[in-house]
Parts: sequence; structure tokens; C-alpha cells
Amino acid sequence: MPEERTIPAVRWTWALIIIAAILAFSFGLAHEDFWYDETYSAAMAEHDILQIVQLTTHDFHPPLYYLLLRGVRLVIGNSDWALRLLSVWGAVALVCLGAGPIRRAVGPSAAIAYAVLLLFTPAALIYAHEARMYIWAAFAVMASATYGFLAARDNKAWDWVLFTCSSVAASYLQYYCVIAVFQVYLFLGVWLLRKNPRRLKPLLLTAGCVIMAYLPWVFFLAAQAVKVRSAFWISYFNGLAVLAAYVTPFSYKELYPGVTWSAALLGALLPAVTIIGGLLAARKAPGDALFILLGLVVFNGTLFTALYISTVFAPVYV
Repeated sequence: MPEERTIPAVRWTWALIIIAAILAFSFGLAHEDFWYDETYSAAMAEHDILQIVQLTTHDFHPPLYYLLLRGVRLVIGNSDWALRLLSVWGAVALVCLGAGPIRRAVGPSAAIAYAVLLLFTPAALIYAHEARMYIWAAFAVMASATYGFLAARDNKAWDWVLFTCSSVAASYLQYYCVIAVFQVYLFLGVWLLRKNPRRLKPLLLTAGCVIMAYLPWVFFLAAQAVKVRSAFWISYFNGLAVLAAYVTPFSYKELYPGVTWSAALLGALLPAVTIIGGLLAARKAPGDALFILLGLVVFNGTLFTALYISTVFAPVYV
């Protein structure tokens, strides 16, 4: 039986999905004016590399996105359309993960379902049209989790390399991603400790590489944490704010006022659907269920870590 990648129908399917992603995420790219945070991104992109790094030592986001945006500005200009194009590429790259590592992790059918559903997920459409780092942060965390899963399962050198690179990129894109990457390593460490302790060595090696690559920025992160504790605009969270984390990916921009009844219903249904899907996957393909569990751990672990920090240190959950 020929391998999947040699089947023309599969190639055409993915080609059509990627073309649809390019069209969907590019349509209406400049139909809205820049909002405040986007103007901040545009202003940062006017500086050179050293200035961007220096300025972000006092900012609440790491420098990688602004450096990428600087490159875009130099190549194609500083119009609203040009600066938002970087986010379009991030959204398309997020879809393309389905054709690569996600297909390897869970098979062709689930990978196609992932990519198609992503095209209709409001959060992907929204952040594909914002000159901010969030869609690239989603891509980097998804790449980190997927390549980490593949590396731990198959022990291929290239997967370990991509796992390391995507983890470093995620950490330099957004501070929540630091928490998310930690959850990935924690999950894989526990799993390998039980199933294959010999593969803990490459996992620890990649973790050391990520720590060393991020170490220069830890001092600035610590300084920013002190600023957050002394004064910041984020208020203390409540139950509805926690529920909003589960429903905002499927809502249009921010939820005002608060969480609606329809959104609350969706928030209640999502765990049930996820659990049922995980149980079905566990019966037919245990590896798929493990990948689903990894996703749940990363999402909820990041959420509740932020809640814990907000409780014992300073409000950071938003």
C-alpha cells in the first residue's frame, strides 16, 4: 500500500485547505482601523533591532514579534495591510501544522478536521487580522506541543530540534507561552518517566537548551514582574472571567457585557465534547487520546497557573 504522502488526493486536499486559509485570513485585512495595541506594534516596528530589544525590556511582551514586524516593515512597508500580513502568515502556518506534525501525530483524518475547524474558529480569524503577537504565539505553542509529543514518541532527532526551537520561539513571543511550554515539558516528563525513562535524557537536554536560550531574558522578566506587582491595569479575576477563557476562542472579540448565556452554555458543552472525544479516541487509538490529553493539560495548566499567580502574587490573568 503506498504511503499517504504519495496519494495525489491527499496532496490536493491539503493544497485546497491551505489556499482556503490564505483567502479566508486575508479577506478584509484592512477593513478596520488600528486599535491602540496595534498602533503600539507599528511604533515598535519603526525602531531598529537594538532599540526594539532595549524597549521591550520595559514592556510587558518579549521582543520576537516586534523584531519580525520590523522585518516585514522593511520589506513591504508600514501600511495597515502590510503590518497585519505577518499575522495572516501566522494563521496560515497554524493551519499548515495540520499537514505536517499533527498529521503524523493523529493521522490524516483528524489533521484535516483540525485544519478545517481552525478556518471557522473566530479567534483564529480575529487574531489573523491584528498586528499583535497572539496568532504566532498560538502557532509556536502548538508546534512545541506537537513536536514534543512526536519527539517523545518516535525519538527522532529532527523532532527534538524543532521542539526546542518552537519552545524558545514561543517563550520570546508572549509570557503566557512560557507557562504553556513549561506545561508541555512537565507532561512529557511525567509520561516518559512512566513509559520510557531512557528518553528523559533528550527531553532534559532540550529543556536545558530552552533555559539557556531564555536565560538572558529572565532578568528582564523578573523586573517586569515587580512592576506588575506594584501597579498594573489588570484587575482580580472572578468566576465569569475564568469561564470566558473557554468561550472567547469561539466569540467575536471581547465578551461585552461579561459572559452571555449562550457563551456559558457553549462553555459547559466544550468539556463534555472534549471528554467524549478523548474516550472514543482512547478506545480506537490510544496515541490520539494521549495527544488530546496533552492539549488539555497545556491549556488548563496555563490557565490555572495564571490564576494561581494572580492569587498569590499579582493579577496577571486576563
